[in-house]
Amino acid sequence: ALANVMRRRGHSPDALELLAEIRTGSPRQIRYVTHLRAVIIAEGGSAQEALTLLRAGLNDCRLARDRNLFQATIIAVELRFRRYEDALKSARQLGNDAPAAARVVQLHAFAANDDQLNADEVRAWLTTHATLSRIRRTVEKIDALYTRRTEANPGEAEQRLVSEEFDLLLAA
Repeated sequence: ALANVMRRRGHSPDALELLAEIRTGSPRQIRYVTHLRAVIIAEGGSAQEALTLLRAGLNDCRLARDRNLFQATIIAVELRFRRYEDALKSARQLGNDAPAAARVVQLHAFAANDDQLNADEVRAWLTTHATLSRIRRTVEKIDALYTRRTEANPGEAEQRLVSEEFDLLLAA
């Protein structure tokens, strides 16, 4: 975490040095360090070195969320260095079940390559995902009202909350 703060403040060489000193046996922490090193290296202008690290890290990922993180970062690096064909190939590997952040990167790759059909499909998925997230949050708030019942008039509070939240949903 300290290395990431150092990176954000413009001290990338110091952050890389700090990352080189980390000793851990945890595979997840090793992947985190590898990912952060690759990001710092890419920001420094060395796309190939960053991509090599990211691809090696991707091969070590067991969890889907870790694979999606590495894959999305690979695409972001490819886009940053205008490797649109590579970014498009990588974006297709994400598949339909990629998390929203990875789908945004996928959208940029398709748009950069003028692949409008796939870009429109990703936009539709993102819109649906955002709407479902809002609905989920609304249901959670309603559930919280039913379980807590801490307000003086829970029925009125519930009605007000439902009305406000569903108005927001319909406006979106």
